[in-house]
Amino acid sequence: MIALLSDERWFEDWSQPATFLWFLSAAPPEALTFEDARGARIKPRQVGRTAFDVALTVALESAGKGRLWLHADPLGGDKLMAWYRLTIGMRLIDPVRFPKLPGDAIRRTRPNDGRYLYLDEPSALQTHAALSAYRE
Repeated sequence: MIALLSDERWFEDWSQPATFLWFLSAAPPEALTFEDARGARIKPRQVGRTAFDVALTVALESAGKGRLWLHADPLGGDKLMAWYRLTIGMRLIDPVRFPKLPGDAIRRTRPNDGRYLYLDEPSALQTHAALSAYRE
């Protein structure tokens, strides 16, 4: 499941557009497991990467031209942070340099707890190319 805000503000320059990835989740493994015609159990793999590729494609087609940022759920711990950084290639939004980030209509700002990550325009294009196999 994916939830995107494609008309968000960019954390480096709040006057610039960006896409905020509000929610990204693969379905629970038991929901994805099915049997083929011979009764063999099949579990699709890399659903998270495929879902991220959809989010990134939307970000590239939006006014922010690929600028994409998100907050990694603390429940995902270091494993989720490592997935975004090492597998996807996102970079950490430095909480010292950017202690406050653009908020929503209710909260004008949101505090940076060190779990915000981003792709800028060049890195979005690079990541999009790296994920191209999911679009074939």
